[in-house]
Amino acid sequence: MQTAKDYFLALGLQKKLLLPTIALLVTFGLCSLMTLSFHLESNAQRQSDRLGHNLAQQLAEQARQSLVQNDSVSLQVLISTLLENNPEAFRVTVSNYQNQSQIESKRAFRINGNNADILGPYTHEIAMAGTALGGVDITINAAVLRSELRPIFSLALLNWILFSLLLCAGLSRFGGNLGRRLNAMSATIPASEGVNVQDELTHLETTLKPLLVKPAEGETQNNSADSLVLTVCVRNLLDLKSQLTRTSYRNLLQGFDDAVNATSRLFEASRSGGARDCLHLTFPSSVDTFNTTTRAVCCFSALTELIHSNQHGTNAGLSLSAVLKPAKADHSLSQFEQQQRYQRALSAAEKEASAATKGQLLIAEALTQTPFDGDEETGNKSRSNCAIHYEKCAGSNLVLFISLHEDQQKNLEEQLAFLRGQLLPETTAS
Repeated sequence: MQTAKDYFLALGLQKKLLLPTIALLVTFGLCSLMTLSFHLESNAQRQSDRLGHNLAQQLAEQARQSLVQNDSVSLQVLISTLLENNPEAFRVTVSNYQNQSQIESKRAFRINGNNADILGPYTHEIAMAGTALGGVDITINAAVLRSELRPIFSLALLNWILFSLLLCAGLSRFGGNLGRRLNAMSATIPASEGVNVQDELTHLETTLKPLLVKPAEGETQNNSADSLVLTVCVRNLLDLKSQLTRTSYRNLLQGFDDAVNATSRLFEASRSGGARDCLHLTFPSSVDTFNTTTRAVCCFSALTELIHSNQHGTNAGLSLSAVLKPAKADHSLSQFEQQQRYQRALSAAEKEASAATKGQLLIAEALTQTPFDGDEETGNKSRSNCAIHYEKCAGSNLVLFISLHEDQQKNLEEQLAFLRGQLLPETTAS
């Protein structure tokens, strides 16, 4: 059953941007409008109280003389004038010194609101020379004041709606354009089969992941090698040339070239030719030589895996072996002497690669992280060294590569998926 989290992850980038934004806008809008409504209600309450007290005080001063003369007509005129000029006033009562209603008047109909909107009464005493003559009671219809403040709330609501629509429209357009650009970038990079596409950014990240994978880090080793040279020997090239037709043989070499070029680009190596059916891949060495060694080992492993996985096609029958050795620069020699020394080292590596068994990769012991001592008691000469497992070759300064560490092997599988996508784009597209 698909959960809400799975549903959200499966959405496109455009919807992933819109949904949280809409939720945030709704939450912000509701909180802001509720706060504004509470503020307006409090403001209406304060205005009603202030108006009630002021009207009661004003009427008490105006009605003092009429109340002394017991002039009911003048009192009625004052009350009618107050109700006419102040629509907020709902009921006005003038009482005598015995607290008996002298004149009372109220509106014939309520402008708006309900009983809860009637506030008061607001009372003010009518006095003369310290003697109480009566009092004034006024009730206020707060709904009138609220109706005057309602346009403020409506304007705030309209502004929030317009802002939300503009922001969502702009974000939708931005997300759509960004998604199309990411899809266009992903389409130019071959991807392995079965990629779980969730959104455009995740798809691009999954496609680029093999290119961003770095070898496992090891301890820094003091090694003066300027570069590492991987010498790859095609052991049965003469046999294949005699067995295959000219076209099949050309296709065989073309497929092999494509695999070598793809792996050398991915693992940052430069390719050069050699004798004895060999070629050389040179890896510039950094301060951490062991990482460079791991990169070269992964390059050979990827190359042999590509050849093996395509054994049903024209590359069937290719048999490879290789030697990985450092190429040290002696700056005390002239450039000509250094080049001659380098060529002799390559020639020796070609002999060792030709003498190796099918599928073997021999590594110079100096390139391993620590010297190999072995276990004399158990006779176990296999050792795991961070990213690679290797074994000492008897009577030689070379070690035999056995396998990659589990984490490095997972990285290699992702890199192989990328390489297969480059070599077989039609398979990936299908």
